[in-house]
Amino acid sequence: MIISLKTNLEFYKQCQQQSSAFICQYFFPLADCSTGKSYKATKEDCLLISTGVCSDLWTLANNFGYGSLLPDCSTLPNAANNLSSVTIPIEGINDTNGTEGIVCREDFVKIDLICEPRCDSFEQTSHLNSQILIYSEVVATGLGLIFCIATVAIAIKEYKKFLAYPSVLVFFQVIDITVFAIVLIITAVDRNGLYCSSVSLLETLKNPTPFCKFSGIVFHYTFVNMALWWFFHVAIFFHKVLFPFQANRFEKLGHNKYIFATVTILCKYYCIYQF
Repeated sequence: MIISLKTNLEFYKQCQQQSSAFICQYFFPLADCSTGKSYKATKEDCLLISTGVCSDLWTLANNFGYGSLLPDCSTLPNAANNLSSVTIPIEGINDTNGTEGIVCREDFVKIDLICEPRCDSFEQTSHLNSQILIYSEVVATGLGLIFCIATVAIAIKEYKKFLAYPSVLVFFQVIDITVFAIVLIITAVDRNGLYCSSVSLLETLKNPTPFCKFSGIVFHYTFVNMALWWFFHVAIFFHKVLFPFQANRFEKLGHNKYIFATVTILCKYYCIYQF
């Protein structure tokens, strides 16, 4: 049985090796850039695979209902007629080998004879929608930044009230939002220049700009930190509501400063741990 299994595995391996080129050409026809002609997979190769080296797998696929995914050999061109296949129009072909005549789409750029997506224009939405979204973010962020600055100014002026524990946790959240808003506004000024280290999007993803790394850290730290501050603030509030006598006792004994120090250390440690 083991010998039979090894024989079958070796047989399937041969099928894979000999059919991979045919399958690749069937789904992705070859093209001659110098002439603009495409070369499809041929009927002879299809019959050789389906009735020869891969006949068992071909039959197995049909028996399990995958026959519709297999090539129909009768529709493929003969090898003798394959050279006169449909011509693909290619613009800008001026040389004999076709390398200089490759024309990329508007939102792609040619890098080493390969069309790669542009970093400054590769978007899922239209340019107009992107601009509307950016301007809306700037307006909303600007208003939020004004309120944050006003809140910080009031908190500093009334520091005895607003910077006392546990209200100071809300103040820390405001500081986080302020930093976050500033980074967003800076990003809107020159998003492509700050985030695109290369004209190629693929190269930019491999080598992000320093600002991209910095803003990513700021965004991640801000969201995690705000969530933690809010969690501890709500937990302390419910502790005072559900256990008022114990909360008053902690306050009279001066334990609040230790709780505040513990909460601060936990927040900072968790944020650093995430990185």
